[in-house]
Amino acid sequence: MNLYEIDKKINDTIEFCCDLETGELLDDEMLENTLNELELSKEEKLTNIAKYIKNLKADAKALQEEKLKLAKRQSVAENKIKRLKKYVDDFIRNTQGEDFNNFKFKDVNNTISYRKSQSLEIDDIDKINEDFLKVEKTVRDKKELTKALKNGLNVDGCHLEEKYSLQIR
Repeated sequence: MNLYEIDKKINDTIEFCCDLETGELLDDEMLENTLNELELSKEEKLTNIAKYIKNLKADAKALQEEKLKLAKRQSVAENKIKRLKKYVDDFIRNTQGEDFNNFKFKDVNNTISYRKSQSLEIDDIDKINEDFLKVEKTVRDKKELTKALKNGLNVDGCHLEEKYSLQIR
């Protein structure tokens, strides 16, 4: 999606210096040198690069929206699968009775049968030996921790770091 027309020299330079599949810059120095060598004013370079970034943002937004649509369709399909498998399971169990686990059905396209397996069910996690538990350390409330640090509280193991983020609108 191209919202803005980009100067061909700048567009070609950026495209040439990027991996088409990953979008990664192949050589930062080459990109910088090539852009610096272009016979365009500083304003033209900045304007066109900002437009290029805006085009990329629009692409990313459109892709994100499409990803959400596809995720919703995936969820719908997975829910249908669950409901239909439950129907088939209930149908077989109701028609076969106690002997359902020996049921087998096969035709040209399908094979339906039961496979025996085991799964772990946790009844009371507090009774399980710690050797079997994995403990993950996470900060419970980053907002509160940040607020405390901003208010002058000294907390070992962390600090506030000032950063600058380039804004292009």
